[in-house]
Amino acid sequence: MKIDRIASSKVQVRLTREDMNTLGMEYPSISWKNRHTREIVQGLLEIAGRETGMHRKGRMLIEVFEPRRGECCFIFTALPRMPGQSGRRHFRIVRPSEPVLYRFEESDDLLGAMKAVARIGIRCGSRSRLFRKDGRYYLFLYPYGRVDARIHGIFSEFGEKRRVTTYTAAALEERGERIAAGDLFSRLTESWRRPKA
Repeated sequence: MKIDRIASSKVQVRLTREDMNTLGMEYPSISWKNRHTREIVQGLLEIAGRETGMHRKGRMLIEVFEPRRGECCFIFTALPRMPGQSGRRHFRIVRPSEPVLYRFEESDDLLGAMKAVARIGIRCGSRSRLFRKDGRYYLFLYPYGRVDARIHGIFSEFGEKRRVTTYTAAALEERGERIAAGDLFSRLTESWRRPKA
């Protein structure tokens, strides 16, 4: 289990396959109507609150998605209390969106874009794949929900958004060089955010 406070009012809890097995959970069966789901979510929220100090009472948005097969990620967002509103829990299963592809002419363009995103503290929260072909760099993002408009603006400044087709993906897989895959975006931006010793 990995707990990460990604904003003052937002905490991400990522469960591995082992965590899921221990909790007796399977992603397809997750539902707020399911008592077992509600009990686990409440337990995770308690643990996340203790470890990060995030306020656990009041209105809360709970989002869940499957970052990798067999794994599960919960995002808890504390919502502002509105007059006359109760401290309800809002539960939402986030479905993966279509992949987004950006092309960068040089490695400096790619790194410049990712550093610019890291400097303003935006989290993409998606899987990614990075390829190199004919001297250019191709970054696939697999977002849950829409890509943040600020990320799109920065990536479009340093590179170019490309149309994703079955041929595009196949050509890069077959004739390109895969440089990295997984949660590349978060790993790099997180390392750049860390204060220097």
